[in-house]
Amino acid sequence: MSPGTSAKPPSLDAGALAVQFNRGIRNFAVAFLLALVVLPIVSWWAIYRTQALSAQIAAAEESRILMSRALRYAVDEDTGVRGYLDTHEPAFLGPEREAHPALVQLLHVMPGRFVESGFSAALNDLADFTQAHALWYSTVVSPLLVNPARRDRVALMENGNQYMDRMRADARRIQSNGLLVAQQSAQRTSAVIEGALIVTALWIVAVAIFSILLQHRAARGQRQLLESLVHEREEVSRLSEWRARLLAMLAHDFKSQLTVLIGASHLLEDFPQRRSDMNLLASLRNASYALAEMADNAILLA
Repeated sequence: MSPGTSAKPPSLDAGALAVQFNRGIRNFAVAFLLALVVLPIVSWWAIYRTQALSAQIAAAEESRILMSRALRYAVDEDTGVRGYLDTHEPAFLGPEREAHPALVQLLHVMPGRFVESGFSAALNDLADFTQAHALWYSTVVSPLLVNPARRDRVALMENGNQYMDRMRADARRIQSNGLLVAQQSAQRTSAVIEGALIVTALWIVAVAIFSILLQHRAARGQRQLLESLVHEREEVSRLSEWRARLLAMLAHDFKSQLTVLIGASHLLEDFPQRRSDMNLLASLRNASYALAEMADNAILLA
């Protein structure tokens, strides 16, 4: 290193690298906290959607069960009426008398249950079922129960069969719609679970990759920091060595000129006749000028 070259302050590069290293650690901590926040949110969303879809499946199944019960009541009514008309035994009217009020009450409750369960698509079929049952009971059952020996009994029974077929068709459509809703809800539930698992897996992979990159960057920054510190320590060592050599050279040069001055002063003291010696005086003058110049140079270097 030449005397005019100055060393860089050791704290600049090392401080900047230390700031970068600390920033990498902070980014890693932020990524870890994001993972802790996002994963519970995804889990909560999946649980919420799964519960909602499960409730929809349960509601659709309940609607199908209610429809099956309503059709069974209607069949019990029809069976009781037909048995009474064929045998004229009042005992056959027992099932009809039990099934009719239960069916009327059930048909009164079912629309609200369908709406609450989100099964509104079956309301039209349910309304048609209710209307067919009301017409069947008012135009077929009631007249036949009042007068089982009516002349138009066969025609009324055929109309009753048509109404029953209509109710069965409505019940089948409601059952099919309920089954379709349950299947779609089950598929959406599977999709939600799969989506949550995929998002969770992708997020974990992304966080892992990001963490690895941050760790690699932090390790690289740490390595650069260590290399910078080693380099700067070497620079400081070289600077100290150069200063030591410079001081040694300055001391040698000062000592050489002082030796000339001391030797010349002794000659002048021991040999007074040489005080007029021009060579000796020139040596004293040159040594004094050299000392003054070296002093100025030392001040400039300092």
